[in-house]
Amino acid sequence: MINAKINFLEGAVDLKLYSTKKNLTRHLEFFFQNTELKGKRVLDIGGGSGLLSYWAIVNGGSAVCLEPEFDGSSKGIKDSFFHLGKNIGMNPSRAEFEAIKFQDYKPNELFDIIVLANSINHLNEDAVQSVTKDKAARKEYIQYFKKMYNLLNDNGTLIITDCSRHNFFNLFGMKNPLMRTIEWKKHQSPYYWSKLLNNVGFKKKSINWSAPNSFGELGKLILGNPISSFFTLSHFRLEMKK
Repeated sequence: MINAKINFLEGAVDLKLYSTKKNLTRHLEFFFQNTELKGKRVLDIGGGSGLLSYWAIVNGGSAVCLEPEFDGSSKGIKDSFFHLGKNIGMNPSRAEFEAIKFQDYKPNELFDIIVLANSINHLNEDAVQSVTKDKAARKEYIQYFKKMYNLLNDNGTLIITDCSRHNFFNLFGMKNPLMRTIEWKKHQSPYYWSKLLNNVGFKKKSINWSAPNSFGELGKLILGNPISSFFTLSHFRLEMKK
């Protein structure tokens, strides 16, 4: 398994899916933290090239990656997914990819873990902008969250990462120098998402804040809190339990 992990890290960096093995390791450690993956079935919503899906697999789990090749998805993402698998020596039968929206997905089995890495806003980019004020938009997201709840086994885990719209640069209408293309209007805070998730039955476990990987371990120590994050990317990790 150690060799599989090393192959994964090297393969992902070789394909330029991440900058360095060290930064990718930090990313994965922040995302999964102490989540047990061995023997677990993972649903990776908006999983792109499959970084999280393959990491679950090399750690002894199984995964289904959902990524439609439309509605903002990068062209050829399915090829990229299987290219990564081939590059790390993964048996194609162990990696499932569905070019379908979460709303249309109808699995035959339940999952132990559902992950959304910076993809919650892409479920419905129109509704997410007005979800706090518009009843119809809020109803859309409540339906998504009910479906996630029903797709999880008892005591299953939901992990969401994204950027909160509550950010220093957004507050003053400026471009964030760390991510100049971010559209703050398409993001919500983890506290709002946890409130909606509580309404459908999820229980809040934790909210953590990240620091840019390029800042290293010292940056993580100093900036990995809500106040410091407000002045960087406001990037959070929300974990909920069924």
